Amino acid sequence: MKTIYNIFTFSAVTAAAAMLAVSCYKEDPIITDKDEPQYVIEDSSDPAQHYLYTFLQDTGVYILSEYNDVDYKWNVYDESNYELTRIDPGIFNEAVEYLRKTLTDVYETGFAAKYFPFKILLAGTIEDTMSYTDDGADMVCGFGRNYIAIGQLRADILPAKNNATILADLGRINGILWGNFIYTNDLISIPESFFSPSRQYYEQNLKSLIVDGDTEAAIRSVGMWFYGEEPDSYYAMAPDAAGDVAGFVEMILTHTEEEMKAEMEGYDILLVKYNALIDAVKDATGIDLQELGDRNVGKFGSLDTGNEGTEE
Repeated sequence: MKTIYNIFTFSAVTAAAAMLAVSCYKEDPIITDKDEPQYVIEDSSDPAQHYLYTFLQDTGVYILSEYNDVDYKWNVYDESNYELTRIDPGIFNEAVEYLRKTLTDVYETGFAAKYFPFKILLAGTIEDTMSYTDDGADMVCGFGRNYIAIGQLRADILPAKNNATILADLGRINGILWGNFIYTNDLISIPESFFSPSRQYYEQNLKSLIVDGDTEAAIRSVGMWFYGEEPDSYYAMAPDAAGDVAGFVEMILTHTEEEMKAEMEGYDILLVKYNALIDAVKDATGIDLQELGDRNVGKFGSLDTGNEGTEE
């Protein structure tokens, strides 16, 4: 069932030049820049395809299972390190259902129309060719200036994802949405009070802070959740500012308020940054991130306690 047609005919070089000259994210639904690749998503009686069609009409966001390499390769200033494989058509319905659970159904369509990227690319695999970790070879999510890519949409892995895995994936995907797309593209303003307690540690090796081998405590003591660490390595790398935002959103959207308080107990900097981010997002968008976290845990169950949610 081929229902998405790529009618973009410019060369990759032309597309790259065009992207340098135009804004790479949309502000109004449905209206797209003339220099962006144009697609047609047809309506259908198939529920998954019909969802893609109605989501486009409501938000102006293209959800694509068929696309050109140029859609993710050119990232405004340089060529992306990502390699994406396309999904098998046989997994299309399951892929759309997973996308809804982990991203598009998390928000109202009005929010998506204003804050989502121009394109959501569905991928069997996403590989970061510059990564030296196993995670980089099969990523849950990738991103560029005007898209988010959703990975691991394959028959050998997608049906086996239980609610706990889906919730964890939801956190990672939405962390990237907020940190690497919304914040990076200046779609909202986050106060310096969020960044200042940790700024001196961004992109630094935090191994020197670790006491008695407790990496997690060391990272939390300087107000961050996310870090990149190879087993038995000499590195525990702190994120940059976008990764800091992403790490907080990932935690908040996968934990209840009660769980967050327990996670932050004894770490005053985490609490200061948590409050600053919650307030900034609510003021800018009307979204209460913690309410979303409470709802997600109620639906998919708790990562901390193992309590089951309502989703079957």
